[in-house]
Amino acid sequence: MKGAVRQLTGNNGQQAIELIFDSASALVYLQGAHIVSWKPDGVTEMLWVSETSSYAPGKAIRGGIPICWPWFGSYWGDQPDRAQHGFARIADFELVDFEATDIFSRVRLRMISDAPYPEWKNRLELEVEIVLSDGLGVELITTNISDEMVEVGAALHTYFRVADVNRVQIPELRGLRYRDKVRNFDTFVQESDFTVSEETDRVFLDPPAKVHLMAPETGQNLKIESWGNTDLVVWNPWAWSAKNMADFDDLGYLNMICIEPANALDNRQKIKPEQRFRLGKTILMA
Repeated sequence: MKGAVRQLTGNNGQQAIELIFDSASALVYLQGAHIVSWKPDGVTEMLWVSETSSYAPGKAIRGGIPICWPWFGSYWGDQPDRAQHGFARIADFELVDFEATDIFSRVRLRMISDAPYPEWKNRLELEVEIVLSDGLGVELITTNISDEMVEVGAALHTYFRVADVNRVQIPELRGLRYRDKVRNFDTFVQESDFTVSEETDRVFLDPPAKVHLMAPETGQNLKIESWGNTDLVVWNPWAWSAKNMADFDDLGYLNMICIEPANALDNRQKIKPEQRFRLGKTILMA
C-alpha cells in the first residue's frame, strides 16, 4: 500500500492529520482544516508558513493553505466588524472519513464549530476533501441547509514557497483583466508579463482553469488546476506590509507568493436551498 493516514499532535498541542502517499506527505491541522505542509518528494517543502506564526487556538495560521469562507476579504453590507476572510480559518473541524490506497490518500473533514455570528447560524455546512497522490488536491464543499438562498464568497488562499519572488512567472495572467486592491480596486489589464516587485494584491477576472507557477532559479514549476472559481487572486504584501503584520516574517515576502482560486468581491456564489457548491484545485509538479 502506497497510502497512509495518521492522526498526530502538532505545534502548540493542536490536533493534526498527516497524509502519506509513496514518498509524498501533507500535514493538515483540524483547526481551519488548514494544510500547512506539502512535500511531493517527502523532503522539498512547497508551501510557505511564517516562522512567527503562533499556531494558537482561535488564531489563524499564517501560511500554508488557509480557507477563506463564507466570504473573501472584508465582509460586505453593514457589519464591518466581521472577521477578515470569514470564520472557517479558525473553526474546529472533525475527521468524517479517510481512505488510503495504492492510488491516493484522502481525508474528508467537516466544520463542527458554530458560526460566531447570528446571521450565519444554521445556514451552511462546509466539508473539505484533501487528496494526496501525484499532486495535492483540496476541495471546499458548501451545502445550503437553510430554506433560503445564501451568497458565499470563498478562496483557497495558498502560500507557495519560492526561492526569489522577484523571478517568479505566471504566464497565463498576461492579457487578463484584474481589479487592483492596492489601487482602490480599479480595473486594469495585465498587458506585460506578470512580475512581483512591489506590494501586489490583484483579483484576476475570468482566469483559465490551469495556470503555471514558474520558478526559473529552481526549475520546480507547478501546474495549478482549479474549478468553481470566478477569480484568481495573486498576493504578496512586500516589505512595508510584511513588517506591519505581527505573524509575518519581516523578510518572508521574498520567499512566498499567494495564488488562490476564489469567488471574490462581488462574484459571490448564490446557493439555493439543499444545493451544493464546490470550489477546488489540484497542484501538480509541471
